[in-house]
Amino acid sequence: ILSHADMDHVGGYAAVSHSILVRSLIGGESVRGYDALRPCRAGQGWQWDGVRFRVLHPARQMTADNDHSCVLLVDNGRRRALLPGDITRVGETHLLPALTSDRVDFLVAAHHGSRSSSTDAFVRRTRPRIVAISAGFMNRFGHPHPDVVCRFQRVGARHLLTALSGALLWRSERPADVVQWRFWTPPYWRVGARQVADEYRGCGADTLVTGSAVTADSGEPIDH
Repeated sequence: ILSHADMDHVGGYAAVSHSILVRSLIGGESVRGYDALRPCRAGQGWQWDGVRFRVLHPARQMTADNDHSCVLLVDNGRRRALLPGDITRVGETHLLPALTSDRVDFLVAAHHGSRSSSTDAFVRRTRPRIVAISAGFMNRFGHPHPDVVCRFQRVGARHLLTALSGALLWRSERPADVVQWRFWTPPYWRVGARQVADEYRGCGADTLVTGSAVTADSGEPIDH
């Protein structure tokens, strides 16, 4: 699935397609050079190895490019993961009727934690236990926005920022133990460093938001 045509969402596909066999390709927008790409539409779905995959959005033509993002819900009957791409508050409004009241175990923050997404209504409906915020260190957009971090905190979500954690690995059988790759296999000069905290500003200009820490020795997450 290519959520939409932005380069930060499709740029790595060529490398991925050389590593695995891709039998079917869908996306929220057409991408130059990928003629096999089929439109992603709400209602599409499949099941594999007891896990259900359901496309929840888009259900109609959207105005903003980001709101064309393909939104995927992954559900094995016990745990749920939601991948909303770059949808904005408009896309979230269209998505809300398709979301049940069941809590989401793992959520990728829409649009990298941008202020234009993750509205109060969306956050309260999903009530994620863990939120992955994909954003670069000191990025020029200021992602994630402190207001967004604060909204997730209010519903008790643990938030992890890839700029600090590196790649994240979440497993449904151990939903509370998220592997933060930067600390899981640290270089030799960092071995023995007991703790690295995911800290960044949020919930007001004078408040320091602390997410989680990981011991470099064990790789086990420690909630604050």
